[in-house]
Amino acid sequence: LVAAGHVRARHAGALRAAYDCLRAAENRLQMARDQQVHTLPEDALERARLAYAMGCADWGAFRAELDARLSAWTRPRSRFEAVEALQGAGVPSAPILHNWQLHADPHFHARGAFVHIDHPDTGVYPYPGFMWRFSLTPPSVRSAAPRFAEGNDYVFGRLLGLDAAAIEGLYAEGVSAREPEMPAPPFAIAPLTTP
Repeated sequence: LVAAGHVRARHAGALRAAYDCLRAAENRLQMARDQQVHTLPEDALERARLAYAMGCADWGAFRAELDARLSAWTRPRSRFEAVEALQGAGVPSAPILHNWQLHADPHFHARGAFVHIDHPDTGVYPYPGFMWRFSLTPPSVRSAAPRFAEGNDYVFGRLLGLDAAAIEGLYAEGVSAREPEMPAPPFAIAPLTTP
């Protein structure tokens, strides 16, 4: 990895130690279960067996060693640097992003993860797109979300066959409304901040 330029030489030892520790743990788990395993055990007896097989006194000591090795590799990197190094080495990985960071991530835009929708009240905003793709039926957004009570006349008049007086009666009785009632929140809402 160093020779190919994927990992800096100063980080190679910590990465190798973390890799060796993880592979040894994975191999011991696979031997014990006689199957492919990619998770640490939850059962106390299996944890004790793995810790013993790894040369540790107990589960806590094993986790401390594992965490120390992983931390030695991850701590000097930002999440983006870690992902770049992992992807460069062929390891599928992605950073954990804040919601606002998703909209700035070039990978999501390249995959068409957002659909820009023009709403008459809010304007054009990117919304989460479609997580699936079909070759013969590409997904599309046909319209923006409806406004409050936008379909009332259609539903009450055309679908239910109510006349104007009956529809007015529904409004008067509070069954439906033309405008939303916005109760005051019982608490103060803090302004949004970005870390």
